[in-house]
Amino acid sequence: YLTPVCASACNLSTSRTYSYSPPPDAPWAAAYERLSSSLPLQQLQLNAWDEASCPYSARYCVPFPGLSFQPGPDDICLPELESSLVSSLTSGISKQLDSLAQSKLFSSVLADVNNAVGSILTSLDALGVVAFVALLLGVVYMVLVRFFAKPVVWLSLLLIFLLLLAAGALAISKSLQCAEVGFLDFTEQAALTAVQNVQNVTDGGSNLLVNCQNLGGYAISNPDLRNAVRIVGYCFLGFAALWLLLVICLRNRIRLAIAVNQVAAEFTAMHPYVILLPLIQMLLSLAYLAGWSIIAGLMITDVPSNFVPSNAMSKSQAIAQNGTSPCATTWPAGFPYEDVSDCQAGNTTGEPLCWHCAAPRFVLNERFAFAFFSLLWHNALLAAMGQCLIAGAVATWFFTEKRRKALQPVFCRATVNAVIKHFGSLAFGSLILAVVQFLKWLMRFLSEQAKVRKNRVLQTIFKVLACCLWCFEKCLKFLNKNAYIQVAIKGTNFCTSAQNAFFLILRNAIRFGALAMLGSFLYFIGILVISGATGLGGYYIFQAFHPQMSPIVPTILYVILGYLVGRLFLTVFGLACDTSLQCFIMAEESRMRGDFVPTALQSLMEKQDLGSEEKNGKCCC
Repeated sequence: YLTPVCASACNLSTSRTYSYSPPPDAPWAAAYERLSSSLPLQQLQLNAWDEASCPYSARYCVPFPGLSFQPGPDDICLPELESSLVSSLTSGISKQLDSLAQSKLFSSVLADVNNAVGSILTSLDALGVVAFVALLLGVVYMVLVRFFAKPVVWLSLLLIFLLLLAAGALAISKSLQCAEVGFLDFTEQAALTAVQNVQNVTDGGSNLLVNCQNLGGYAISNPDLRNAVRIVGYCFLGFAALWLLLVICLRNRIRLAIAVNQVAAEFTAMHPYVILLPLIQMLLSLAYLAGWSIIAGLMITDVPSNFVPSNAMSKSQAIAQNGTSPCATTWPAGFPYEDVSDCQAGNTTGEPLCWHCAAPRFVLNERFAFAFFSLLWHNALLAAMGQCLIAGAVATWFFTEKRRKALQPVFCRATVNAVIKHFGSLAFGSLILAVVQFLKWLMRFLSEQAKVRKNRVLQTIFKVLACCLWCFEKCLKFLNKNAYIQVAIKGTNFCTSAQNAFFLILRNAIRFGALAMLGSFLYFIGILVISGATGLGGYYIFQAFHPQMSPIVPTILYVILGYLVGRLFLTVFGLACDTSLQCFIMAEESRMRGDFVPTALQSLMEKQDLGSEEKNGKCCC
């Protein structure tokens, strides 16, 4: 086998010689010794690089015959065939090697890559125009949500009901269809049979199924499968009835969710520069992550010299079959290797000690744990500041008079509250989240340690704990987000805000649930619309700017750009929805009325009152 080594240069002089000898623990070692003592094995005398250039045992510095090395990237020596070996090869093999290196597939792939990179670099003007178009599409989508969310949502709910109803009717009709009657013609037959069945019921009969005895039997001949299809049809009809009942009972909650989405869309369309905040937040996160990665990389690659045993051992000790190898007692685990140039005689078993433990490439110790916790805390704090800033801007805009909403500098007060007045609350909330995230990763680390030690019980326990902490983390993120909204609206500390947010969600669970479902629907539609329209518009823009170039790769890039822009808009839009709902509930519970209420919520603010609902005991309003 080939062994990689570190040398001073790629082409070195072979001033050393090496006489091959098998490892002492090899099965043929004794036979080779007897053979070499009786026969002169001069052909096994190999040339090796000098010790000054290759500071290893001679057996590891023998160059492969017929190969030379040339300098390559990243100080790596790349092998190539020597001219003497190439000349000895037949012309047919040489031609095959040349044709393989210069194959049309490789050339075409390389040409496509070069063309793709060139088309992107030479079309930066079109990219700038498409980026502006993507931002414009985000604003347009917010305007469309503001004006057309109500009919789109109600039509979607009606369409779902009709689809469930049609699926049930089709499944039942299929289970009753006769073999010699087409599915479309069966409608007329089913109607006539239904009339006959009604008459049969009035006469005291009980057979309500279609009679297919004279029509070749049923289309689904298997009676069990026919009954299963009929049951599925009844289930679809039941789901349709349940869906209709839920829509009727939750109609006012759905109206509120639609109005809140319209208000959030109005805010985002009125202040589109708010999407710069998530963009700046993402750039700061990437910059911090880049610096942290460099420092953490230096930490984890500083493996202590005593991390693995340094003593020599036998093959049976190093490569243990029961998982008790001294090289792999912790994770990251080291690995055993054989060095036949440094063998020692065994003291007890007589087995040669030629094996050593190599340290792992990285190690996770206390220093890395501290650095990793700081990364989690800083990321959570940066996300908390972004959420509090957007929530404060939405709250400021919400309680501003209508005639001043478009002119109100919404970020001034929000920035002061988040950065100066309530930075401690944001830091404390992000600290709690970082602790939970750190414990989750600690459980995964301990699971890997148990896996190395072959302890399946502990490995399963730690995985279950990590899964539970992951679920708790999701709940904590949701609660923290609403707590930061309370901090931005009321200016209370984190604990008070978290308590207020929890009971607010508990009192209005159906409202928050309806808003979450509707928000997910509009989020999905928005991503499709913005990314698809950006890709389609970018295609025509690219064709107008550079008609002679291939538009495939730039169009894919434009779709990705539209997706990112859509994510920016809809992230702000989602947080604006949550903040607007909390502002509405606060105004409703405190009976605040005035000219500040957005138009979409004006009628709901006048008609609905949470206290009167509870007193009257209404459940379906």
